[in-house]
Amino acid sequence: ELIHWYNSELSSALDRLAPLKTRTIVHCPDSKWYTDDIRAAKQVRRKMEMKWKNSGLHVH
Repeated sequence: ELIHWYNSELSSALDRLAPLKTRTIVHCPDSKWYTDDIRAAKQVRRKMEMKWKNSGLHVH
């Protein structure tokens, strides 16, 4: 009984202070020019950037 009351009071307080918001997600199809080669090249670039940031060396 006490747990049920606590849960309902907590739920009511959350609904008042931070009500749920609904959002619509629009799915856009991939661009035809964005190929697997470009995706792989970007992954390599990000990997190299992380290596450079961690080491601080100009070689990377």
